[in-house]
Amino acid sequence: MTTGTRMAYVELGNPNGRTLLFLHGYTDTSRSFYGLIKVLLRMNPNLRLIAPDLRGHGDSSIPNSNTENPFEIANFADDLFSFLQLKNIDIIDLVGHSMGSIIAQEMVSRHSEMINSLTMIGAFVNGKENEAIQNFLMPEVVQKWQRQLQVEFGDNWREKSYSMTPEDLGDKTLAFIKNDWVIEPDCNNDVLEAIYSETLKVPLATWFGAMEALSKIDNEGMMKQVNTPLLVIWGTGDTVTTKKDQDDILEARKNATPNSRTPVEFKAYDISESGNHRPGHNLHWANQKMVANDILKFISK
Repeated sequence: MTTGTRMAYVELGNPNGRTLLFLHGYTDTSRSFYGLIKVLLRMNPNLRLIAPDLRGHGDSSIPNSNTENPFEIANFADDLFSFLQLKNIDIIDLVGHSMGSIIAQEMVSRHSEMINSLTMIGAFVNGKENEAIQNFLMPEVVQKWQRQLQVEFGDNWREKSYSMTPEDLGDKTLAFIKNDWVIEPDCNNDVLEAIYSETLKVPLATWFGAMEALSKIDNEGMMKQVNTPLLVIWGTGDTVTTKKDQDDILEARKNATPNSRTPVEFKAYDISESGNHRPGHNLHWANQKMVANDILKFISK
């Protein structure tokens, strides 16, 4: 691609059908959407469904270490626009989860004419005010892991992070990822194990750079300029993005188009498909039918 990234992706469905582009979250891969895509295809075989591995994730290439931070949100968006150009895709419906929702916001703000609709799952607009990012992910994960590398490698720690993964940080790190990171109530264990295995392969540079970028994001002003049809899906058991994060999104859109008829919908999931727990941050891993149904209803309007 023109950005230099080699992007792996999954594509299923009708190559001439309506195109949905799925953007996974921080340290995930396209596998995050496998189950949802399969359900969507059963419901509507005429759709064209594409899920890429974002730069530094999955089987996509990791950028060179000779730039200050090649994981800024604009970098991810640049990759995706280059990808769409190579695929000769002019119009899409965007579905973004967590970090993917932030990238989707960037894409919509830059080329709204290409976006039919935007669906955001476990989303936020302001990383500066997101409690999980500021009070846990930055100080207790990213910065703690960085200090561990600094002790071992000194000034070369950042460069080393491009060739290292969480597997190099020891058993406590692996236990954290398995028990506290790759989780979702009522999700099939085989799904969690597959995602866990891929999460362990994400380079530490990606963990560091992407979270540093997210911690500086404030898209509230940007979203006030966006008039794209918007569906926001959130689980009431989500501890990464809160109800306040959802309210901030909806308030920004309300201020953007107070008298507009452009659809804006908010779906709060109080109970999982199995009826056992409140859906969490990765709700689409365990509630594919609910999410697929809401997406199809929304884009059909």
